[in-house]
Amino acid sequence: MSTNTGQPPKPPRDFVPWIYWTLFMLVVPVTVWMANKPMPPKPQVSLPLFNHEVPAYHIIALKDISMRWIDKYDVTTDTMHTKSDLVGHYTLNAIHAFQPIHASQIGPKPDPRLIANTLAVALPANIATILGGSLQAGDIVSIAAVPLSNTTSLPTIIFDAVLVLNIKSVGSQTVIILALPINRWLDYLTKTRNTMIVLARQVG
Repeated sequence: MSTNTGQPPKPPRDFVPWIYWTLFMLVVPVTVWMANKPMPPKPQVSLPLFNHEVPAYHIIALKDISMRWIDKYDVTTDTMHTKSDLVGHYTLNAIHAFQPIHASQIGPKPDPRLIANTLAVALPANIATILGGSLQAGDIVSIAAVPLSNTTSLPTIIFDAVLVLNIKSVGSQTVIILALPINRWLDYLTKTRNTMIVLARQVG
């Protein structure tokens, strides 16, 4: 009778945990490195921006703007790029500080005498008032008042030259924004009472 004194056979080694551990040791450092990898800087461009919020119909002065760097991806086709395209012009609406300025927000460069010391006054308009749709911001018009109640009264020329600041739609209504002299405001209200206002623009 023989006795088997040999050692029992060892079970086969399981390599799966080692594979997972090796993968873990490789993935974790790569993940940490990717998370802390510095991102390349976004391309930037220098643009003129307002230093403070400006209201609508504000004449832009050199002190209002400064050149600042912004992301190139924030620039659109109508973004203003130079100070010279802004100084002396006026804003068509309120504009926030340090935001790209768009051409659609800027009016033309007016005669300073026609916009200094004025009030922005809105008049309801129709196709006749806006001269068949040809009237636009920056135009200069004369204003006359035609009496409605007394047909024997002659029309009154109130202003020979007034700046059209803007023409805009408010709901279904079109309005004309005019720059009227502050010192003539009461006179304008008096002379236009119970009248039809007529605008005229010189041609040629």
